[in-house]
Amino acid sequence: MKKTVSVIIPVFNASNYLKDCINSIISQTLKDIEIICINDCSTDNSLEILKEYSLKDERIKIIDLKQNKGVSNARNLGLDLSTGEYIYLIDSDDWIDKTYIEESVKLIKQTDSNVVINANFVNEYSDRTKKAYSKFTFLKKDFEIVDSKKIQNLFPPVVWTRLYKRAYIEQYKLRFPNVKCGAEDIYFSYAGDLMNQKICIFKGPYYHYCQHGDSAMHKKHRGYHYIESFKLLYEFLKKQNIDLNGIKLFFVESLIIDNKDKFNFVKEYLTQIEQQFNENRDIYNEQEKFLFEIIKESSDFSMFVSKYNPNISLSFLKSKLSAQKR
Repeated sequence: MKKTVSVIIPVFNASNYLKDCINSIISQTLKDIEIICINDCSTDNSLEILKEYSLKDERIKIIDLKQNKGVSNARNLGLDLSTGEYIYLIDSDDWIDKTYIEESVKLIKQTDSNVVINANFVNEYSDRTKKAYSKFTFLKKDFEIVDSKKIQNLFPPVVWTRLYKRAYIEQYKLRFPNVKCGAEDIYFSYAGDLMNQKICIFKGPYYHYCQHGDSAMHKKHRGYHYIESFKLLYEFLKKQNIDLNGIKLFFVESLIIDNKDKFNFVKEYLTQIEQQFNENRDIYNEQEKFLFEIIKESSDFSMFVSKYNPNISLSFLKSKLSAQKR
């Protein structure tokens, strides 16, 4: 029987956090949900935890993969198997307040939106006394409808802040690309946002994002994969004939360009978007403009590494800019 919401949880070696995640889902005030857990060949006792909970709650469905294929594959499988009118994706090491899903559904129905974004989240650390709450002072009301092109400068490209109408995801055949280190969210989140002219943002219950050293977002090579994801986003938006004016097509993060193939890929992509970049320079910050210029001026990888540190971190770009100004 079709449910109101399909909650999709990819699971890989998450035993230290998984119980908190599942407890927060099964205790949601909105009960009409299905909980699709994809065990991506975990080597710890994550599967045993999932089985334990499935015996207590029949809403939990376990997909046990025999080969590890990554979070994108797991999420896509969950999307293929989902039946809910709405889709919510949560990471297995995070948790949500008990009214999170109900409030999200209430607002997506009220505003007849395809996507709603929750502005309330908190970074949780191993030290439970340490927290960092989101603060978006531009939100003067409980919810606001904003131009979707502004979302890139307001919210991180993460799916866990968003509730999606399932029919909308299928309309554009949105799926997660096979890129690594948390970069898959860039494509899916921004592609989903930008197919709308307007997006609903609301102050909802909190999402608790667990900060720990083995998170995908803390992998040092993630910046390169961000570029991969942005290239896929660019190609998708072009195919959909979306006006690229006002849309960021890359941003600065730790960007390890430590071999010729990576350099060539980044240079080719930045060359491809050069016209859009030049027409929208005002939406890029100083570090992003500097990155664009140093890649553009380097004819090949050898020239690049002779002048610049291949670890193009935000701190490196800032220091180079400071040196230029002195």
